[in-house]
Amino acid sequence: MALRKRFHKKHDGKKEIYLWIITGRYEIQLLLNDLYWFIKTSNPNLHRHKVRRRIAGLLIGAAFSMWRAVFLVDVDDRGWGNILSGGEGFLKKVIETNAIGFPDEHRVEQRTWVVGYYLNNARFRGVFAINEIEREISKPRNAEQKRRLADWIALREKLEVGISEEGRHPKEVWDESFKGLKQIFAYLTEARKR
Repeated sequence: MALRKRFHKKHDGKKEIYLWIITGRYEIQLLLNDLYWFIKTSNPNLHRHKVRRRIAGLLIGAAFSMWRAVFLVDVDDRGWGNILSGGEGFLKKVIETNAIGFPDEHRVEQRTWVVGYYLNNARFRGVFAINEIEREISKPRNAEQKRRLADWIALREKLEVGISEEGRHPKEVWDESFKGLKQIFAYLTEARKR
């Protein structure tokens, strides 16, 4: 017991982020699984619906990016100097070796740029998916549909801001992005019932 207390006291700074990463990994894998089974059970009908197939395709890419990003959020200083330096290191590695693997992405000096890449990719895909939803429900017929359209517009505007906001930790952005992607997936599953 004394060893456990000593270990936890010594590593308290990382314990919280590790628990968050484990939880986030679990949540995104559940969404990936739900998306997989949704697509598998929706074929061939999904292929025939232009808007819904686009949303599904965008969600696949967004969910993959969130899965990658969840392992990279442990970054304390995401100032623009560190972001650009990380991007420079990433470019150098690509130019020199023509290859990037997860260990390259996870290196702290490059993680500052990479986590932003994956989170922004997920958010941009979320924005495009919401644009598709807005087109599909662009002519609301009642107050409830008008409210839902307004909610989608608000979510799109929130996702458009991206990770470049000063003072936001990547895990906050991940949580916000994940919540948005779950809403988009819920729309897709509800649309299938109609």
